[in-house]
Amino acid sequence: ERLFVDGAVAVDWDFDKCDSPYAYPLILEQSETERILFTRLLELGGKDCIKRPVEVKKIHIGRLPDEGVSVMVEALPGTKEVDDDQVETHVPPEEFVPPSKTIRGRYIVGCDGARSIVRKACGI
Repeated sequence: ERLFVDGAVAVDWDFDKCDSPYAYPLILEQSETERILFTRLLELGGKDCIKRPVEVKKIHIGRLPDEGVSVMVEALPGTKEVDDDQVETHVPPEEFVPPSKTIRGRYIVGCDGARSIVRKACGI
């Protein structure tokens, strides 16, 4: 299987090597991936973790599995917060001061498109 991005081979893989009943590529639109992840995060009680839009400024990926990943983000004007009724509310631009924040986690999911800063940081 070959996946091309901007005319160049991005992935060249034989899915017969996968030890999975789902040994085939699955490509979803970014909006669908976000919806799935957003819904699951809310089910797990993570509503306080959701703020968007934010811009990723810097990514540090640990060299060892225990080191995880650090992501510096900056909130953008119009950042939304999710309330108890799972409704996104906008922060008015006049009340907005864009803070930078570093978030640490065990892993990072690159759902930000083919020209993603996440993919670039991972060497994909």
